[in-house]
Amino acid sequence: MLFTLTFFTGAALGMYMYVAVWKPVYLPEDLGSEEAAASDWSIVGERRQGYINDASFRLLSDGTYTLMTIDEETGESVVSKKGSVSGSLVKKLMLTEDEILPYKEDKECEISEDVEYEYRFTVDGYTYLLDTCETELGHDTELAISLQKVWQSIDEGDGSESMTPSKWLQKWLNENIGVENKD
Repeated sequence: MLFTLTFFTGAALGMYMYVAVWKPVYLPEDLGSEEAAASDWSIVGERRQGYINDASFRLLSDGTYTLMTIDEETGESVVSKKGSVSGSLVKKLMLTEDEILPYKEDKECEISEDVEYEYRFTVDGYTYLLDTCETELGHDTELAISLQKVWQSIDEGDGSESMTPSKWLQKWLNENIGVENKD
């Protein structure tokens, strides 16, 4: 009985010391925040038709995204889905400043009812604005096609924040080996 009481007292004091003394010194609260991760690398994408924004997302370097759409009743932006896209797709989108600059060149754009996209790439604290209509990004460049795959992944995703191990394994096999489960 005395041994058990000593053990639980030591465990409680150890947890208190960890939370109250050691953790605040070595793990500041702002270190793991989304904003710190977003300032290192992120993409904010907006989809619009006829210059009216209908959806936007923010993609972080770990592949997680937040999709916001316009509520038809109130007209305000609401978070409609959170989830993640494949790591291989995120790796394709992790461009350096030198790789982004050619897409940033301005071009003339006519107002149309076509679906256009605007992207804000944040790389190491600097933000680059790319637009499928107003910059050289266009719709048929390699980067534009990769960004379109992000929209498809978000639209097809179930919005779940986590995956079961079997779904993760199936996704990993499909991405890395090309094996698909046909059932």
